[in-house]
Amino acid sequence: MKLKPRQLIGLGAIVIFGGILIFRLTQPSEKEIMEQRLAALPRLTTPSVEIPMPDLQYTPPPALTGDTPSLSATPATPKKDYLVLGSQDARDDLYCDGGLNAEFDDVVETAHPDDAAALLNGAQRLRGAGLAKLKAEGASEGEDWAFFTSAYAEQTQADYAAGKLRLSVATCKARANALPPDSPPPP
Repeated sequence: MKLKPRQLIGLGAIVIFGGILIFRLTQPSEKEIMEQRLAALPRLTTPSVEIPMPDLQYTPPPALTGDTPSLSATPATPKKDYLVLGSQDARDDLYCDGGLNAEFDDVVETAHPDDAAALLNGAQRLRGAGLAKLKAEGASEGEDWAFFTSAYAEQTQADYAAGKLRLSVATCKARANALPPDSPPPP
């Protein structure tokens, strides 16, 4: 039986590709090679360190007797009223900061983004100007700025919710726009 050239090429391809397949099947897989390499690595050991446990003996506190002062007898330090410190101008700046923030919280969903951004920017400038005035007047040390802003935020939120702002939002916007562009930033 005589083979045609095409059949010879096919038979050669079968022999070559079959040999490659047999060779590949007899070789270990990449997973097996990696496991062999990891098994050949030396084991890492850490020295064991024993930490002694301290003696934790419970000692009850001394009993309170009649001659020791009670906890309620210690005088409480009076809480500062941050709403009355500083000049009226500085307090108005901080009040307007809170008013513009309250307005922002109310209209953020419905207002145009530029209008909402103007409220926030104006509030920031007013906050920076008010805190700078308080610091210049000596009513603030500079590190207590959060107490001032928190107090005015609570006050204006309550006034805004009641519809009785001491300074209207329009007045506060005008006040913010009147500040110089290089007014001090808030902390």
